[in-house]
Amino acid sequence: MNGFPRLSRLMAMGLAIISLASLASITRVEASVNLPKLPLSGSANSLPKEKVIEFSSDGRTQLWKGNLYTSKNQPFAMYILSGYKASPEEPGKDTVSLGKVPNFSMRIEVLPKNSQPQQLKKTAVDFLRATGNHVEEDVSKTYRQDPFFRNALVFHAANSKGTTSIFIVQVQGQPVRFTVFCPGMTDSIAPFLAMMKTISLNPAK
Repeated sequence: MNGFPRLSRLMAMGLAIISLASLASITRVEASVNLPKLPLSGSANSLPKEKVIEFSSDGRTQLWKGNLYTSKNQPFAMYILSGYKASPEEPGKDTVSLGKVPNFSMRIEVLPKNSQPQQLKKTAVDFLRATGNHVEEDVSKTYRQDPFFRNALVFHAANSKGTTSIFIVQVQGQPVRFTVFCPGMTDSIAPFLAMMKTISLNPAK
């Protein structure tokens, strides 16, 4: 499958940021701007409306402004990169998409606390089999080096239209499923990985 070698190379390179053309609309926040750095997921009490999202691109640290999104659909809040849009999709699902490339998107689902890992794995594989010809569970160390993804279940599927990836992550003791839809013209899912790490459950109203 041509999609997987390409995806694996990108992840091995540290999941570099997507092409500059696709990110033309994103507002970059220089290091000199006095905005607080973004913590990993945690309690969502008194979250500021803006924070800096930090991640690596080509071996260099990138700082981008994130705007707080509080879901009306599910009990979570997270920071969304400028240039991306977050909105409710349907009950129990929210979507984040890149404004100029709407099919480059991420679905967010907060799952029941009593969800069983084996059932979550089966559901993910069944879903991906419907979108690609091959499903691969990612057991590499690419994600495990980051504490947020250390115990995550990660799956990928590829077809002629691009790749779809599912990340099932424990956030504050509760599983959250992130499904990333990546069209073939897109180079990396790094911006979505950075936004995932900002999620907080049960945000204060």
